[in-house]
Amino acid sequence: MSHKELRVSVLGRVLPGDLSLKEGARLMVVSYRHARRLKAAFTQSGPSGLCHGNRGRASFLHFSPLCHFDSGVFVAGCRH
Repeated sequence: MSHKELRVSVLGRVLPGDLSLKEGARLMVVSYRHARRLKAAFTQSGPSGLCHGNRGRASFLHFSPLCHFDSGVFVAGCRH
């Protein structure tokens, strides 16, 4: 079982009260405080709330498609 699957399964038992958050934190091998954060994200967004917030976004440091290298020399005129 992957990390995310384990967290979804444990939080699915914590929300209805079948398992305490303290026990859930121990099963997920995270601190109680982090388990509270995970529970809040899971409650608000479901399983997709457990993945990183920047997932799917381009890197801040990426070059725009207009920029390119020509024979090893960077062609100016792009905004990076």
